[in-house]
Amino acid sequence: MEDPMYSLQDVIRCDLCETPVPPKHCDICHIHLCEACVGEHLSDKSKDHYIVPFKLRGITPKSLDKQGEALHTEIDTIIKGMKSEIDDMDAQHIAAIDQQEDAINRTIPKITQAILDLKRLLDTSDIGSLSKLVITYPLLDEARILTDIQTEYRRLYSVSCLSDSELWTCGDDNILRLYNLQGELLRSVQTKSGHWPRDIAVTRSGGLVYADGRDRSINLVSGTKVKRLITLRGDNLFVTEWDTGKVKILQYNK
Repeated sequence: MEDPMYSLQDVIRCDLCETPVPPKHCDICHIHLCEACVGEHLSDKSKDHYIVPFKLRGITPKSLDKQGEALHTEIDTIIKGMKSEIDDMDAQHIAAIDQQEDAINRTIPKITQAILDLKRLLDTSDIGSLSKLVITYPLLDEARILTDIQTEYRRLYSVSCLSDSELWTCGDDNILRLYNLQGELLRSVQTKSGHWPRDIAVTRSGGLVYADGRDRSINLVSGTKVKRLITLRGDNLFVTEWDTGKVKILQYNK
């Protein structure tokens, strides 16, 4: 809504210099003042003065004090409410921390006891009691022939099962061959050195590993590629079934 002060042209003027639309007012002397005349009016020390914006004229200091008190009361109420909320949150957090602390304190003795039990187990030579294993399949007095496969080797040296129906073979040539139980040749891989392999084995992931005595290496067959994993230095590489002399057995990790 438009202020009546600005709706009537030149009705309200500074009481000292007649400047229209004065922005200030002295509530004690009840006169309107422009900015330029405020200092002149305050220079009269014979009486008190209370300069306020024109829109706040007529509002006494007591009214301002009451309004200030109301604002302070409202602010105090808000602050008290916020403090109460913070206290509630602190109480909840402290309760949760106490619960966690109790749980940890209950767990510490169990962990300590478990550590002591493990230490005693390491120091003891008592292996406990042994029980007889239950064998689900009876031992065969004689080997049972599951299938008869004609390989291309003159001498077959080693067999390693890839699955229940497929097996890798090696013999007296430089070719590793994969057959199924029907005798069909599924894959063939030539050794990297061109020499016949000493032995073969299938890894847990289905890869084929073979030992090459010619270059003292352990090799992995992956797809159509042959990757050399280990090469011995100074020692011969053998697959030993029996020996009357000294034998060095080495284990390598991946």
